[in-house]
Amino acid sequence: MEEKKKRFSIGKKMYLFVGITVFLATFGMAFLAFSISSGQIDRYFKNLAFASARNFASFVDVDYFKKLREMAESEEYQVLRKRAEESDDEAIIEEYIRAQGLWEGYVENRNLLVRYLRNMDDIKYLYIVVWGGVNDKYDMYLMDDDEIPIYQTGYYELREAELMGVDASAEIEPTISHGDWGWLCSAYVPLYDSEGNLICQVGCDVGMDDIMKERRINLMYILLGAIILTVIVLSGANFLMDRNIIKPLNTIMTEMKKFKPAENCSYDDAGVIRLDIKSRDEIEDIYDGIRSMQISIVDYLNDITAIQRDKERAEKDVKAK
Repeated sequence: MEEKKKRFSIGKKMYLFVGITVFLATFGMAFLAFSISSGQIDRYFKNLAFASARNFASFVDVDYFKKLREMAESEEYQVLRKRAEESDDEAIIEEYIRAQGLWEGYVENRNLLVRYLRNMDDIKYLYIVVWGGVNDKYDMYLMDDDEIPIYQTGYYELREAELMGVDASAEIEPTISHGDWGWLCSAYVPLYDSEGNLICQVGCDVGMDDIMKERRINLMYILLGAIILTVIVLSGANFLMDRNIIKPLNTIMTEMKKFKPAENCSYDDAGVIRLDIKSRDEIEDIYDGIRSMQISIVDYLNDITAIQRDKERAEKDVKAK
């Protein structure tokens, strides 16, 4: 005889089903709300970074940066720049730029960049960058604020992973990234000369460290709220389910086991189920069906007994006659 499989009651199934449903619904709504809120914040910062870069780009002297780029890309300047960086001597670069007749424009444009940066509290970094090709890994920084040494002009830096493979000749979608500089929302606006040639890009980085910290805290509060809500809803759901479904079914099952019909037996002696169930649903229908079936069985056995007695009595009468 095969061993009977382990029983998994309907009560356990219902608890499991309700628990999974409430968990998925609560945490699904929590993450949906968090995603919508985060998306709105991200879009705000992307729009802010792009608008700031575009606004500053309208003040930039593109013709000057065209000349500055030609100077910075020259092999002679790059050798000099590395020597100035190694010796930490800005005077070498300043002297070279003066010799090229570009120093006054350099000071004027950098002062403009610094004033704009200082007046915009949300902007963390503002700079002029020359993007390489789509497959290039390095980009050249042409101008930064006054906190960056002058010999960083023409410095080549590894492109961020998020921007690898980006075509700088088209408009670049603002990106949010996390690296050595913290959380930044970066936007770039291209600068073209009068002939339509792409010269450089205005880069604008908006700091998002505080926002991301608040986002993590907000996520913790949302998860905590979701857990508390899940516990409350599950407690209420389990209480109602236990009261209206599980307990009535368990009571019916227990009373059914007491049913032991026999000949010449009353309903009470046979253990016909008798409960106060008036739920007006399928459970009441099940109870009424079981009770009716048990009564029918008792009546059938009593009828069989009566018929048997009548038969025996008739046989005795026949023999007596």
